[in-house]
Amino acid sequence: MSHADLFNVERWLETARKSSYNAARLARELKISPRQLQRYTQKIFGSSPQHWLYRQRLIDAAQRLKEYRSIKDVAFKLGFKQPCHFSREFKRYHGLTPTQFLHLNNHQTFQTFERPL
Repeated sequence: MSHADLFNVERWLETARKSSYNAARLARELKISPRQLQRYTQKIFGSSPQHWLYRQRLIDAAQRLKEYRSIKDVAFKLGFKQPCHFSREFKRYHGLTPTQFLHLNNHQTFQTFERPL
């Protein structure tokens, strides 16, 4: 990653998706060492690479649920091996189950309330 791209959050998000939200793959995609990735994510996002990727994946999950309307499809597209695990993590992060989120999204605009991990 060039120094100019270091603070390009869109590039980080695009690369995170491309690497399937995996820290080792992200480091390879960015052509940096895992240790350098750790330094960058700490400096830019204030967290470890895996913690930042975890948050991004769950933020992306809400957007994909709006688009695909299928919990199972979204779970597998985001790399969760079991939809129940996805549902548990989604609720932990967003405060609603994916089903509640879809129901709420049918009636009004959903606003994410990030919960501490």
